[in-house]
Amino acid sequence: MNERYVCDMTKGNEVGLLLRFALPMLVGNIFQQLYNMVDSIIVGKFVGSNALGAVGAVGNLNFLFFSLCLGLASGIGILISQFFGAGKDDYVKKIIANSVYIITISGAVMSIISFVFARPILYLMNTPAENMEDAVIYMQIVCGATVIVAIYNGISSILRALGDSKTPLIFLIVSSFINVGLDLLFVLVFHWGVAGAAWATVIAQLISAIGSILFALSRNPYLRLEKRHFTVDNDIIKKSFQIGLPVAGQNAMIAFSCVALQSVVNNYGATVMAAYTATSRVEQLVQ
Repeated sequence: MNERYVCDMTKGNEVGLLLRFALPMLVGNIFQQLYNMVDSIIVGKFVGSNALGAVGAVGNLNFLFFSLCLGLASGIGILISQFFGAGKDDYVKKIIANSVYIITISGAVMSIISFVFARPILYLMNTPAENMEDAVIYMQIVCGATVIVAIYNGISSILRALGDSKTPLIFLIVSSFINVGLDLLFVLVFHWGVAGAAWATVIAQLISAIGSILFALSRNPYLRLEKRHFTVDNDIIKKSFQIGLPVAGQNAMIAFSCVALQSVVNNYGATVMAAYTATSRVEQLVQ
């Protein structure tokens, strides 16, 4: 077993274990918010306030559609950690294999729904006409790639459940820098506007997801799966949903309240939307 990438947290000093595990997650949360701020900063500075408002109008919708995937990833991670701590290594591998079905299918469903219903949803949110087209474009690209975010969060949750919180952080940092570079390239050089910022985010997330998976496959023994592990196990799927759906519901309620507030802000026009987006990014970083 590679001790660098698997950590049995049932053994050793509890405080030290918790701190070593939690600090990378804290840093990761900060980078995640910086990641989200980049699109807003570059779009607001180089495309305009209407485009900034459009990006902001989609932000909480992103979180709403991600909620199911994030919740299920958490459920899978909790289930893995329980059996990993119990020493049932082969069952852990079965959970990881079955998580592939859960994560990809849920992510694909959310991607399709958000892409197809982007315009009607933004219309219901009272999005002003001058922001609408940019908002639709940004939402269809970013929310349409929910499956990529689901895969990244799925592999990250699996690695954390096995005691490795550093690998997800490394790939998140790499992804953040790639996002900044692509944002500048697509917006400043190619002049793709809001679509450029959206594609920069999606490509950076895709690289992060693929990198995390390939690295984990090469270094983490629990991800070296056999064909027999991929047999569909209804009990594992049921337990993952039982644990994950309450987490998803909690996230969805928070996101829904933010969407409702965004709908009120949208009534005041594009300028207020842009101001609200700018201050929201700072608030998220503090939180």
